[in-house]
Amino acid sequence: MVKADPVILTREHLADHKAQGIIFDSGNANACAPKGMENAQRMAKAAAAATGLAPEDFAVCSTGIIGVELNIAAIEAGVPALAAALADTPQASLDAAQAILDVLAEAKLGSMPNTQLRAEVVRETGCSEIQSSPVPFQASG
Repeated sequence: MVKADPVILTREHLADHKAQGIIFDSGNANACAPKGMENAQRMAKAAAAATGLAPEDFAVCSTGIIGVELNIAAIEAGVPALAAALADTPQASLDAAQAILDVLAEAKLGSMPNTQLRAEVVRETGCSEIQSSPVPFQASG
């Protein structure tokens, strides 16, 4: 059975049966991808730095395209804005759930060759997420 690196890391973090937060990206599953574990660890470290918690306090979740390297630099750049937009409301929970459902409907339609990822901070009512969207690859130069 194949397990994505964020799943493996989260299982390690949950060995004490406690989590203080979840950091997730939608659009890239970070599964069977180059630098998967390193990028999952960097997501946890970014969340910890922005919140004052330990990296081990976070579950790391990724959903989306499989086999494509995660754009971790964009996620790290966006995490401070995510932390600033945190909300403890029922609507924020619903918005997070909807963001995951939206990408499942779109990104899991199949792998897309020749794509690169761009990440943007998406802010909705009381909820933020990093969304890595596949866009056509264009060589520069």
